[in-house]
Amino acid sequence: MSNLPSPSRHLFLSVPVHDVTYAETLDWIARAVAADEPRRLCTVNPEFVMTAQTHAEFCRVLQNADLCLPDGQGLLWAARWRGVALRERVAGSTLLGRLAECAATHGWRMFFLGAAPGVAARAAAVLERKHHGLPEIRTMEGGPRPEQAAQIIERVRAARADILLLLIPDEVMPEVYEKEVAPHLTEGNLLDFAHGYNVGFDLIVPPPFVDVVFIAPRMIGAGVRDGYVSGEGFASFVGVHQDATGRAKERMLGLAHALGSTRGGCLEMTMKQEATLDLFTEQAFGPAFGSVYQSCVEVLVEAGYPPEAVMMELMLSGEMAYSLLKIREIGSLAQHELHSHTSQYGTLSRSQRYNDAKPLLREQMKATVEEIESGAFAKEWSTGREDKISMLEKIREIRKDHPMTRWEESTRRIFRIGDAAGDDPTP
Repeated sequence: MSNLPSPSRHLFLSVPVHDVTYAETLDWIARAVAADEPRRLCTVNPEFVMTAQTHAEFCRVLQNADLCLPDGQGLLWAARWRGVALRERVAGSTLLGRLAECAATHGWRMFFLGAAPGVAARAAAVLERKHHGLPEIRTMEGGPRPEQAAQIIERVRAARADILLLLIPDEVMPEVYEKEVAPHLTEGNLLDFAHGYNVGFDLIVPPPFVDVVFIAPRMIGAGVRDGYVSGEGFASFVGVHQDATGRAKERMLGLAHALGSTRGGCLEMTMKQEATLDLFTEQAFGPAFGSVYQSCVEVLVEAGYPPEAVMMELMLSGEMAYSLLKIREIGSLAQHELHSHTSQYGTLSRSQRYNDAKPLLREQMKATVEEIESGAFAKEWSTGREDKISMLEKIREIRKDHPMTRWEESTRRIFRIGDAAGDDPTP
């Protein structure tokens, strides 16, 4: 790497972080592309530093990277405390936009590898629309597996990418834990989980000589990032599963504070309770809400109302989202009083009509709780997973052709909502 700049390098718990700015990072990338040799750049935040303490292979990846960016305000605070220089936070999410702008200017080709289904493709579409002249961004989504190595190499080479972004999620945790974490654990180590699922349902059983805690933000990943960057934080469920050192709770709260969880508030519970609540929301509340939404749409469209008007009224106008936000901020009762008297009377006087459906709804929801608590769902999901993933893909394809999907896309395009804002509203 003699032809590339060598910025100052600091170690945080054996994880390297380079003292670079956005401008220096982009210059470094430009030189790397011009040299036409593979280079590996990693974004490092406090969460990565802590993960590297118990994940040897992940730690080696960071240590062997050509450039490690200070992606996380916590790293700048740690550097200041140690008296070393990290002049600027270089956030990967912000860098991506600037990188795309440079790629459009210089004609660089980009390739997005990883991320959940649809995420990389949407990100690519947004960047291509925003930065005119940006060559088509190729993508390969999902968590790459070792047996896909040949396919990945072939796809990347075919795309002739100058820049490869790895957006790989933390998956198949029991296997990774068994192979990469467990053999390296020593007395007094701390295992911190972001979700209670694997430990709560005994898919991972840590040894008795380590602390085991969890910090589970009640927010999707993007929201966690936004809350951390803004300083607002986010609510989290937290807990101590195993206290081998006598300091597990103290250590857990220190991590929660660094992540931003304590700014939003923490609620203590067991790992199984956290996992059960999370799964219940996904398997009961979500599907029930979806069924009500679908029924409302179908009834109104069958009654002759324009599908786009129905979608806008029920969901896409943002009124429902605003009402839910107000429920969070001031409570259900106070939120209800923000609406007109006509609205309040109609809601309260007609709500009794749907009480007949409650017994069946409660029965289904109780069955869901029992299925989760007993471990039946965890066992089901752990067996024949490839077949289940294949089934999910088939269901996604079927849903693409559902009338509601078409109506939603049409409405978002006509009213230029969200990532459809730049689309031609003409059907």
